[in-house]
Amino acid sequence: MTTFKFANGHSMTTKTNLMPQMPSSDATISRWRWVAIVVSLVMALLASVFIMLLSNAVDREVAQLNTSSELREQADLVLISLIDMAVADRSYAKTRKAEDKIRFENAERELGDILDYIALIVYAHPQWDEWFTAFKKEVEARKAFMNAHMHALDAIPEQPSHAASFEVSKIPVARLAQLMTSFINGDDVVRQKQREGIALMRAALTLAAIVSVVSTFISAYFVINRFHRDVRSLKLYQLLLHSENIALEARVKERTQELERARNHAEKERQRVEILLQDASHRIGNSLGTVSSLLGLQLNRSKNEEVRSVLGAARDRIQTISTAHRRLRLSDDMETTFLAEFLSSVVHDVELAVPFELRENIAIHTNFKDYRLSSRDATTLGIILGELLTNSLKHAFPDQRTGHIYISFGPQEDGQLMLIVEDDGVGMKSQTLEQKTGLGRVVVEQLCMQFGEKPLFETSALGGTKIVIPLPKLSMNSLKKSSD
Repeated sequence: MTTFKFANGHSMTTKTNLMPQMPSSDATISRWRWVAIVVSLVMALLASVFIMLLSNAVDREVAQLNTSSELREQADLVLISLIDMAVADRSYAKTRKAEDKIRFENAERELGDILDYIALIVYAHPQWDEWFTAFKKEVEARKAFMNAHMHALDAIPEQPSHAASFEVSKIPVARLAQLMTSFINGDDVVRQKQREGIALMRAALTLAAIVSVVSTFISAYFVINRFHRDVRSLKLYQLLLHSENIALEARVKERTQELERARNHAEKERQRVEILLQDASHRIGNSLGTVSSLLGLQLNRSKNEEVRSVLGAARDRIQTISTAHRRLRLSDDMETTFLAEFLSSVVHDVELAVPFELRENIAIHTNFKDYRLSSRDATTLGIILGELLTNSLKHAFPDQRTGHIYISFGPQEDGQLMLIVEDDGVGMKSQTLEQKTGLGRVVVEQLCMQFGEKPLFETSALGGTKIVIPLPKLSMNSLKKSSD
């Protein structure tokens, strides 16, 4: 089962069995394949063991051969040393020269060194210990015999040479020959046994290798057969997947077209609603403008100054509301508007609505931080700004006095949003600042209460009037900067 999700939140689910069914004999084939693989691995392991054993046996054979060869060489050196001692002894018996005696002593020392070296070899190979003990005993006996003969020659100088030669010829050597023969024969027997063991391990290794190769071929056959089956299954799977993809693409295309039609319809409806809202706002503004014009006509016909004052104030306020409605331009979400552009339009319309002789010497400076604000709050702020700006243009600069009006909207140092209108006109008397009976002031205060606090009327540092309107309820959650 496969679920596809679209960008608009809709989803589509398909259920397809794409994997082909395998025959029931797959379990049996798989079991035999695993048996072949296990047998192959076991045989390979046994072959490895036999190879290591054979290698160790060969190493031992080589070491044994080296040892026996070394022992034979040293035994030959022992015999040579004995012969050198015998020759030196005979020569000394005939000539009584000192160099013959020195030669005898050197051969004796060499014989001792050779026996010590053989002892070290035998210590590492205890199987030759018994032979070496008997061999050394015989050598020491012959050495002692010749030493005794040399001492006898020194004790009896100038003896006939035939007597000395007769004594030396009596040295027995049959036992040494017998020991050398037994050493060689014993070494040959040991080597023969080792060769037989190596031959047996070679046969076992050959058998294990044959079984391993056969089982490897069998497992390779199963693996290759399985591979071909998997390739065929994969091709079938790809064909099924391709056909399913084609069907799915067709459904996705159809669904996408439906969504596109729905989106186009929704966009048309949104545009229609936007046009209706703009038209309604424009009609309201025009209606209010008509009312303002009617009040202006009535004002011109009236002769009573009090009535004229009331009608003029009503006309100005209705004109301000009309301006706010006409200038309101909703953004794409149909709920908010860009405040900086809206307030600038309100300021421009108020300037045009005031007689030229009242505003020709007055400069208006604006500083609006651009936020996206709800249409309701923006309209209220536009009405408040229009009321305050109209009042400042009419009353702050009498007798065509030159001056400046500063209007700003944005966050202060503490983060709170404020609307500030300040001028450098004649200002308001302290008594007037404290009075709250004026209709314009009452209207402004009532509108400002929608944002949580009343406006603050105070004397400006420029000499005129400063009106500060805190907006605590106009939280950052209800507006966004236009850059967002």
